[in-house]
Amino acid sequence: MQDNYSYINEEEALKAQMIYLFEKGGDALLEYYLNNGFDGLASHLKITNDFQRKMLFDYLILEKKALLECVKRNKGFFLKMICDARGEQIRPMLGLKDARYDAVWFETLDLLHIYYVEKKVDEKLSNLTLDKFFEHSILNTDNLKKKSLGDISEN
Repeated sequence: MQDNYSYINEEEALKAQMIYLFEKGGDALLEYYLNNGFDGLASHLKITNDFQRKMLFDYLILEKKALLECVKRNKGFFLKMICDARGEQIRPMLGLKDARYDAVWFETLDLLHIYYVEKKVDEKLSNLTLDKFFEHSILNTDNLKKKSLGDISEN
């Protein structure tokens, strides 16, 4: 006679439950995480087990690339941290201390680098545009002097 009951340990049952959750609601989990943070999501799902929390975090960071989406949505915040010389605080703040997140972290750094360069180029173009404007503007002191001298020579 065959045993119709399959006994699995608690960790395997929790893992199966989490995999089912990921398959059915992966995009909703990602969106909730991006809007409410990891602790907010874990609290909403009533996840208190460390194994499940780790599995959920790994799924979001490694599978759903939540970190990249988070950086895209909060580009200004992260650029401000970098410009304020607090860039070294970003990785620990995001909970990426473990080496298994290195690949995702490097992708994130690449994205932040692109945003930083874009910001600097925009600032430079803006400054050049302003310089050009004031160079040819009547408000330019050199132009005012020329205008004044021109007025004097005309009389």
